[in-house]
Amino acid sequence: MRIDRVKPTIMGDSLPPEDGTYGIKGLPRPPNAVRYPGKIPYVKGLPVRKEISSLANSDDPKERKQWTLFVLALERFKSMPVDDKLSYFQIAGIHGYPEVAWDGAPEPKHAPEKKTKKAGDQPFGGYCNHNSLNFPAWHRPYMLLFEQRVWENMKLIINDWTSEHGLPISETDEWYTAAKHWRMPYWDWARRQRYHEELVCPPVLTQGAVRIYPPATIKNQFPRSGLYPNPLLEFENPEKDPKTGKPLPFGSMPGNKAKWNIQDNPIVHDELPLKKDCDWAPWSKTSATSRYGIFKGEEEEKDPAKYFTGLEGVNNCGKANASLARVHENGPDDKPRWSTMDQHSKDHTWNPGSLSDAVNLCFDEVDSGRKRLSKDRIYIFGVYPQQYSRGSDYATGMGHMSDVPVAAFDPIFWLHHVQIDRLLAVWQCLNPKLWFDNGQSGDSDTAGMTASSVTDDKETDPLEPFHKKDNDPEKEVWTAQACRDWTELNYQYDDLAEVAERTIRKYGRFISGEFQRELRSHIDTIYPGTGHLIESMETSSNTPDGLRPSQHQNGLWKDYIINVVYDRYALDGLSYTIQFFIGGPPGEDTTNFEKHNYVGHVYSFGGRQSTSEGSCRNCKRQAEAQVLSCAQVTLTIHLLHRIRDYVPDHSFEGVEEYLRRYLWWRVVKYGGEVVSEEGFKRKFSKLQISVLRGTGRIKPCNAQSAGSISSLYSDYVPLPEVTYGKPGGLRLDKVPENSEPFISQNKSAVQPLPTRLPQKANIQLNMDNQEKTIDSSSQSEKDKESTTSPKATPRPPPILCLGAPRTGSASLMKALQILGYPNVHHGWEAAELEELQWQWPIFDRACDATFTNIPTYRGKPFSRAEWDEVFGEYDAVSDVASFFAESLIPAYPDAKVILVERDIEKWFPSMHAVVKSSTSPIRRKLGAKIGDLSGFLSPRPCNKLHQGWTRAPSPNDVIEYLKPAYVRHNKYIRDTVPKEQLLDFKLSDGWEPLCQFLGKEVPDVPFPHVNDSKEYAERGKRLGNKMIKLALRNLIFPCLRPEPITRP
Repeated sequence: MRIDRVKPTIMGDSLPPEDGTYGIKGLPRPPNAVRYPGKIPYVKGLPVRKEISSLANSDDPKERKQWTLFVLALERFKSMPVDDKLSYFQIAGIHGYPEVAWDGAPEPKHAPEKKTKKAGDQPFGGYCNHNSLNFPAWHRPYMLLFEQRVWENMKLIINDWTSEHGLPISETDEWYTAAKHWRMPYWDWARRQRYHEELVCPPVLTQGAVRIYPPATIKNQFPRSGLYPNPLLEFENPEKDPKTGKPLPFGSMPGNKAKWNIQDNPIVHDELPLKKDCDWAPWSKTSATSRYGIFKGEEEEKDPAKYFTGLEGVNNCGKANASLARVHENGPDDKPRWSTMDQHSKDHTWNPGSLSDAVNLCFDEVDSGRKRLSKDRIYIFGVYPQQYSRGSDYATGMGHMSDVPVAAFDPIFWLHHVQIDRLLAVWQCLNPKLWFDNGQSGDSDTAGMTASSVTDDKETDPLEPFHKKDNDPEKEVWTAQACRDWTELNYQYDDLAEVAERTIRKYGRFISGEFQRELRSHIDTIYPGTGHLIESMETSSNTPDGLRPSQHQNGLWKDYIINVVYDRYALDGLSYTIQFFIGGPPGEDTTNFEKHNYVGHVYSFGGRQSTSEGSCRNCKRQAEAQVLSCAQVTLTIHLLHRIRDYVPDHSFEGVEEYLRRYLWWRVVKYGGEVVSEEGFKRKFSKLQISVLRGTGRIKPCNAQSAGSISSLYSDYVPLPEVTYGKPGGLRLDKVPENSEPFISQNKSAVQPLPTRLPQKANIQLNMDNQEKTIDSSSQSEKDKESTTSPKATPRPPPILCLGAPRTGSASLMKALQILGYPNVHHGWEAAELEELQWQWPIFDRACDATFTNIPTYRGKPFSRAEWDEVFGEYDAVSDVASFFAESLIPAYPDAKVILVERDIEKWFPSMHAVVKSSTSPIRRKLGAKIGDLSGFLSPRPCNKLHQGWTRAPSPNDVIEYLKPAYVRHNKYIRDTVPKEQLLDFKLSDGWEPLCQFLGKEVPDVPFPHVNDSKEYAERGKRLGNKMIKLALRNLIFPCLRPEPITRP
């Protein structure tokens, strides 16, 4: 029965007529939505797309309404007949099959027959723009179209409730409001969720029924249990057999709808019974989508309906869960496995999983060398094919999501692609100036591979068949340029909105740089990578010494990746998988292709021949120009895993030697057939596989988020000897002449990483052309002494007075001296007294160790021992010490902390006078030179302090960043220091709270107030004149210049 598109009686505009173009405009924008200025799109009050499990399990009444409407609207949408342009079937069919024109757009590209196929022809049909720069942009209006259609079905449902079932107008308004603020959810398949303790796939994607919350007045229209058939489980053909009422096979539509028949892939294939492995998919015989559910028979059967099982739609949740778990948890079931449950566990080394690691790499800082090797303009989509390759083997069960032409019919496709759009939005936030470079995709940077030049897509190219307007006579089509800003499409993502609001709460306004820092911290927290594992190894008492980096090289490791350059058309467009394995019999140069040796794969993401001629012009140009695809598989986590769990099985003479022996691969066709040696030689002559070695470094993130660890990757070099001589291995004569390490954009030198490995392991590690052989069976005498020597009792920590400068730090210093703390450190004394000038080089080094935004940042935070060098003899520290609050609090976790806060509007002009010399390039350079000549060394470190503490992008911007820094500073201290150790103090409070906090009696003297603005200015003038005189004297009479003051 046809479901007519009727005019809504209550909600919104009517739907467009069937003969006009359908405008994809997005859902309504709330009238209170406010756009913040800046380079990063942010609109406050914009409805958000939520993670599917969050929406499904929400206790919020409004979100329960949204979830209920989503479930019911999706089911209604799926039930629309296949000949309706706005049906689920036709909108899913835009992606591939049945290769029919949609919404008045030109015919989609078709895949040619095998017999007539020309070089460079597109291997699959449909509108989807694969293997091009427009790929992610094309899916953005596609997801918007799906979202809009679900929402329109929501409106019709509410209208039906009101007109047919008497839903009160007051309730109608509530449901309408919920619908207006609903947005399409996403499935975050890379993030470890709470349901991961038992499942990797969320229950809402595996359960046969889900709970809904319909209006109380019409509950009798729904099951009493509150459970409703899960529309996310599958999509079955809405066309039914008139005799049985069962869904028809997708390839057997009723006569007047035969235009929309779905074919097998490929259409021309071997007939049953088969004489070899089955390499075709029986999509025409399926009546519903499957996940790991279609298997081939073992008998000599001629009828596909009997030869194949699962054609009616089977969701093999257990197999899907186990398959995806392989990229969440490394390690076999029958071997020891690192803890995968708790990244903060003290008893286990935590394993983040390779899928999370791959997403983490998308957003970590990578030097230009590795980006050249990957050839990805948007590196994020290197993880994309990994999801689609699931269910492409008859041995484990085939599924629709594994094959491009039919992937979009599975409801999970839409949740997956909204996630891809979310990751794209995150990438855009972190790289707001990057989009299309309109350059050439063919370059010669790929480890010896050179591709011909092919013009890339342009951001103005039409993204067919998606129209922007209803009944548009010119049929205006979306472009990548038009859909670049997702907030203009009236949606935002939940975590992007949360990070933005957190930034606004901290700093009083939306500051792009601060938002990016908070966002990077958020991403590093929810998608842990290799850096988290290295950090876990360094702090875990359960980790063998052999896995820990050197004491002097904490947070630095050698990173290994497999670089794969492949021809996606090698099998005439037939999809295939290159599977990688590590591990085999000791002493043999071979690997067992078993589950526990699996480390990752590359999926070609192809399609197959159709009956129509024609091809995609972009693919034709690429194939004729021999443009190859490139992908990478991360190895570091797998190597560390094998060292821990398998070292008794192997003799490690070197990581590279181990890889040479035990890293192997195979090519598996769609359907599960392994490509033979002869077939490999014939079809895969262009395949080149190499291993690259670089350096990973933990880069502390200033944003305060538990578990946030950012990484920087650099200096990648190919290791041709690892794959040389293996099928498809990088040939030695193809290694670029300049095989020196690619130089990181970060100019700081990367030092060699000395590493000790477990007993029975003697591994040779090479880095930066240096060799270090570490034998774990021996230990230096110095190490032995250090393990037995008694530790000295540390001095009690000083009182940390961490109120920002110009908040009364000098007055507090005087107060503490009155209370019996004579040695109180203050910046003024350090700047004025000649005998304290030795402290400023230490402060200079502390800046380099603390502030990530200054050019000299080196990434290793100061330890307590280093802080004791300057502060160890003091009873309390203040003023200049407050700049280092984020370093001092962890260094002195038991210290009492005093925070003095001053009204920000009174503090700002006073602090402005302090930093103004740092904001002028001339004064900055002149002051540093005068300081160096005079021997009074505060100017140069102070320039760093002011820029670093404010997190200003340059010294010239310090004043602009003062107020946000002040707010952030105070909040950090209040959020971090335990309440019992913190005194939140105002000078106007007087003696009592201070004395109570320190356990002192209240003195019989007034509370001191010193160093007001006038006194501060006069003091600065005196010091400046003194420094100028000394600088001139020492410049004219160098012999009078004293030796630098050293620490007494």
